[in-house]
Amino acid sequence: MAEAVKNKLKKRKRDMPHPISESDLLKLADLNLVEFWCESSKWIPHPEILQREDTVFINSALDFPGCSFAFNLALDATERPDAFLTRIKAFFAGRKRAFSLLLRGHSDKAIDQHCRDNDMFLVADTPGMVLDEPVKEKAIPAGGSCAGWKTKGDCRTLSK
Repeated sequence: MAEAVKNKLKKRKRDMPHPISESDLLKLADLNLVEFWCESSKWIPHPEILQREDTVFINSALDFPGCSFAFNLALDATERPDAFLTRIKAFFAGRKRAFSLLLRGHSDKAIDQHCRDNDMFLVADTPGMVLDEPVKEKAIPAGGSCAGWKTKGDCRTLSK
């Protein structure tokens, strides 16, 4: 199955008007993921979002480890995993927060292994996905409607 997916991706890359390397695609996907979490965190009251070196920290005002994150964006493993974790723990300890790490399977293997070796709790192991072509628009079915929002107030109105 995995081989069929790889072959399909290779064919799509050849057919793309401006092909992109897998490493560049992964870099863009990483940046997109971090941007998604930074923007999503703005819906939580009083977020603190910082970038230090190759790490992005999202510190939430909510004291729940699923709301405060650290992302490693380093492209090569120049920092030892234990030093990385010491730095992350110090950041969140100074704010009296528990936190979650969001790691990338393609470049954070040493940090992931260090976490496993030290009995850190794995919450999820989810795949990353990339759309390599525009999503085809579909007509709204008869009797259906489409609503959108631009502000938090609009969102609250829709949820009622």
